Amino acid sequence: MRRYKVPYNGNQYVLKKSTGEIHDLDNETSQCKIDEIKPDMFIIVEVMILRRFMRS
Repeated sequence: MRRYKVPYNGNQYVLKKSTGEIHDLDNETSQCKIDEIKPDMFIIVEVMILRRFMRS
């Protein structure tokens, strides 16, 4: 479920710094535990950047 408040600002993807996992907030499951990740431990990933990265 997307979150529209800071720091998520409605973005679809977050990258967990410690594991490199990319979470798709539109397809989030209870196993993701996004709300337990502290804001300084993830990076918001813009869709354009993610698509470019995945093509490489």
